Amino acid sequence: MAIIQLTAKVRDFRADHPDFENKRTPLETGLVLPILGEDNKPVFNEARSPRSHTVTSKSTFDQWFRGVPGVNAETEIQLDLDNGAAQPSGTYRYHRESFFPLTIDCLATWIESYFN
Repeated sequence: MAIIQLTAKVRDFRADHPDFENKRTPLETGLVLPILGEDNKPVFNEARSPRSHTVTSKSTFDQWFRGVPGVNAETEIQLDLDNGAAQPSGTYRYHRESFFPLTIDCLATWIESYFN
């Protein structure tokens, strides 16, 4: 089977972050501008109307894509994508029965950043 390996950055946030864990909202679209910012990261659409029920502010949105000590912990993981074929081509997918990318190492980083 043909495999492509990607490195992905994952982040875990404190339970009291205003954008996570406490909201039950319908699907929202238009939260992100169609171009990346100068730092190659997504840009929050501040002009969106109506106001977002998911994102508290541009500042909290920016934390989704940036490591912020005391707010989130980040680590890099390896993702193996396969196409189900012997030769490279077609569509690749990631499939695992369980997916828990935040390991003990990330948890240790999170605890260290929280208390320091």
